[in-house]
Amino acid sequence: MNSVPMPLFRPKATPHVEAFQWDGKPETLERLRPWLGYAFVRVGNDVLLVENRSGRVNVSVGDWIVRDDDGFYPMEPALFKAMYVEVNHTPR
Repeated sequence: MNSVPMPLFRPKATPHVEAFQWDGKPETLERLRPWLGYAFVRVGNDVLLVENRSGRVNVSVGDWIVRDDDGFYPMEPALFKAMYVEVNHTPR
């Protein structure tokens, strides 16, 4: 499997985070699973279930999955757009 560069984003006024937008497609899941690693739980009915410090959280189609030093968490598109700007596409 080829390494796919993950888009890298930073909050407008805080440190960098990595983020990926969930679109519900199987090919996207193939790219997300290695990135999520231990945090991936399962997918069903277009909802991705991800483990984080708070427990398991649902990621709906269109939501962004944000990874920072504390782990993964979902974020609605409008909030993500208000908080983050893309800085580059550096592969991990």
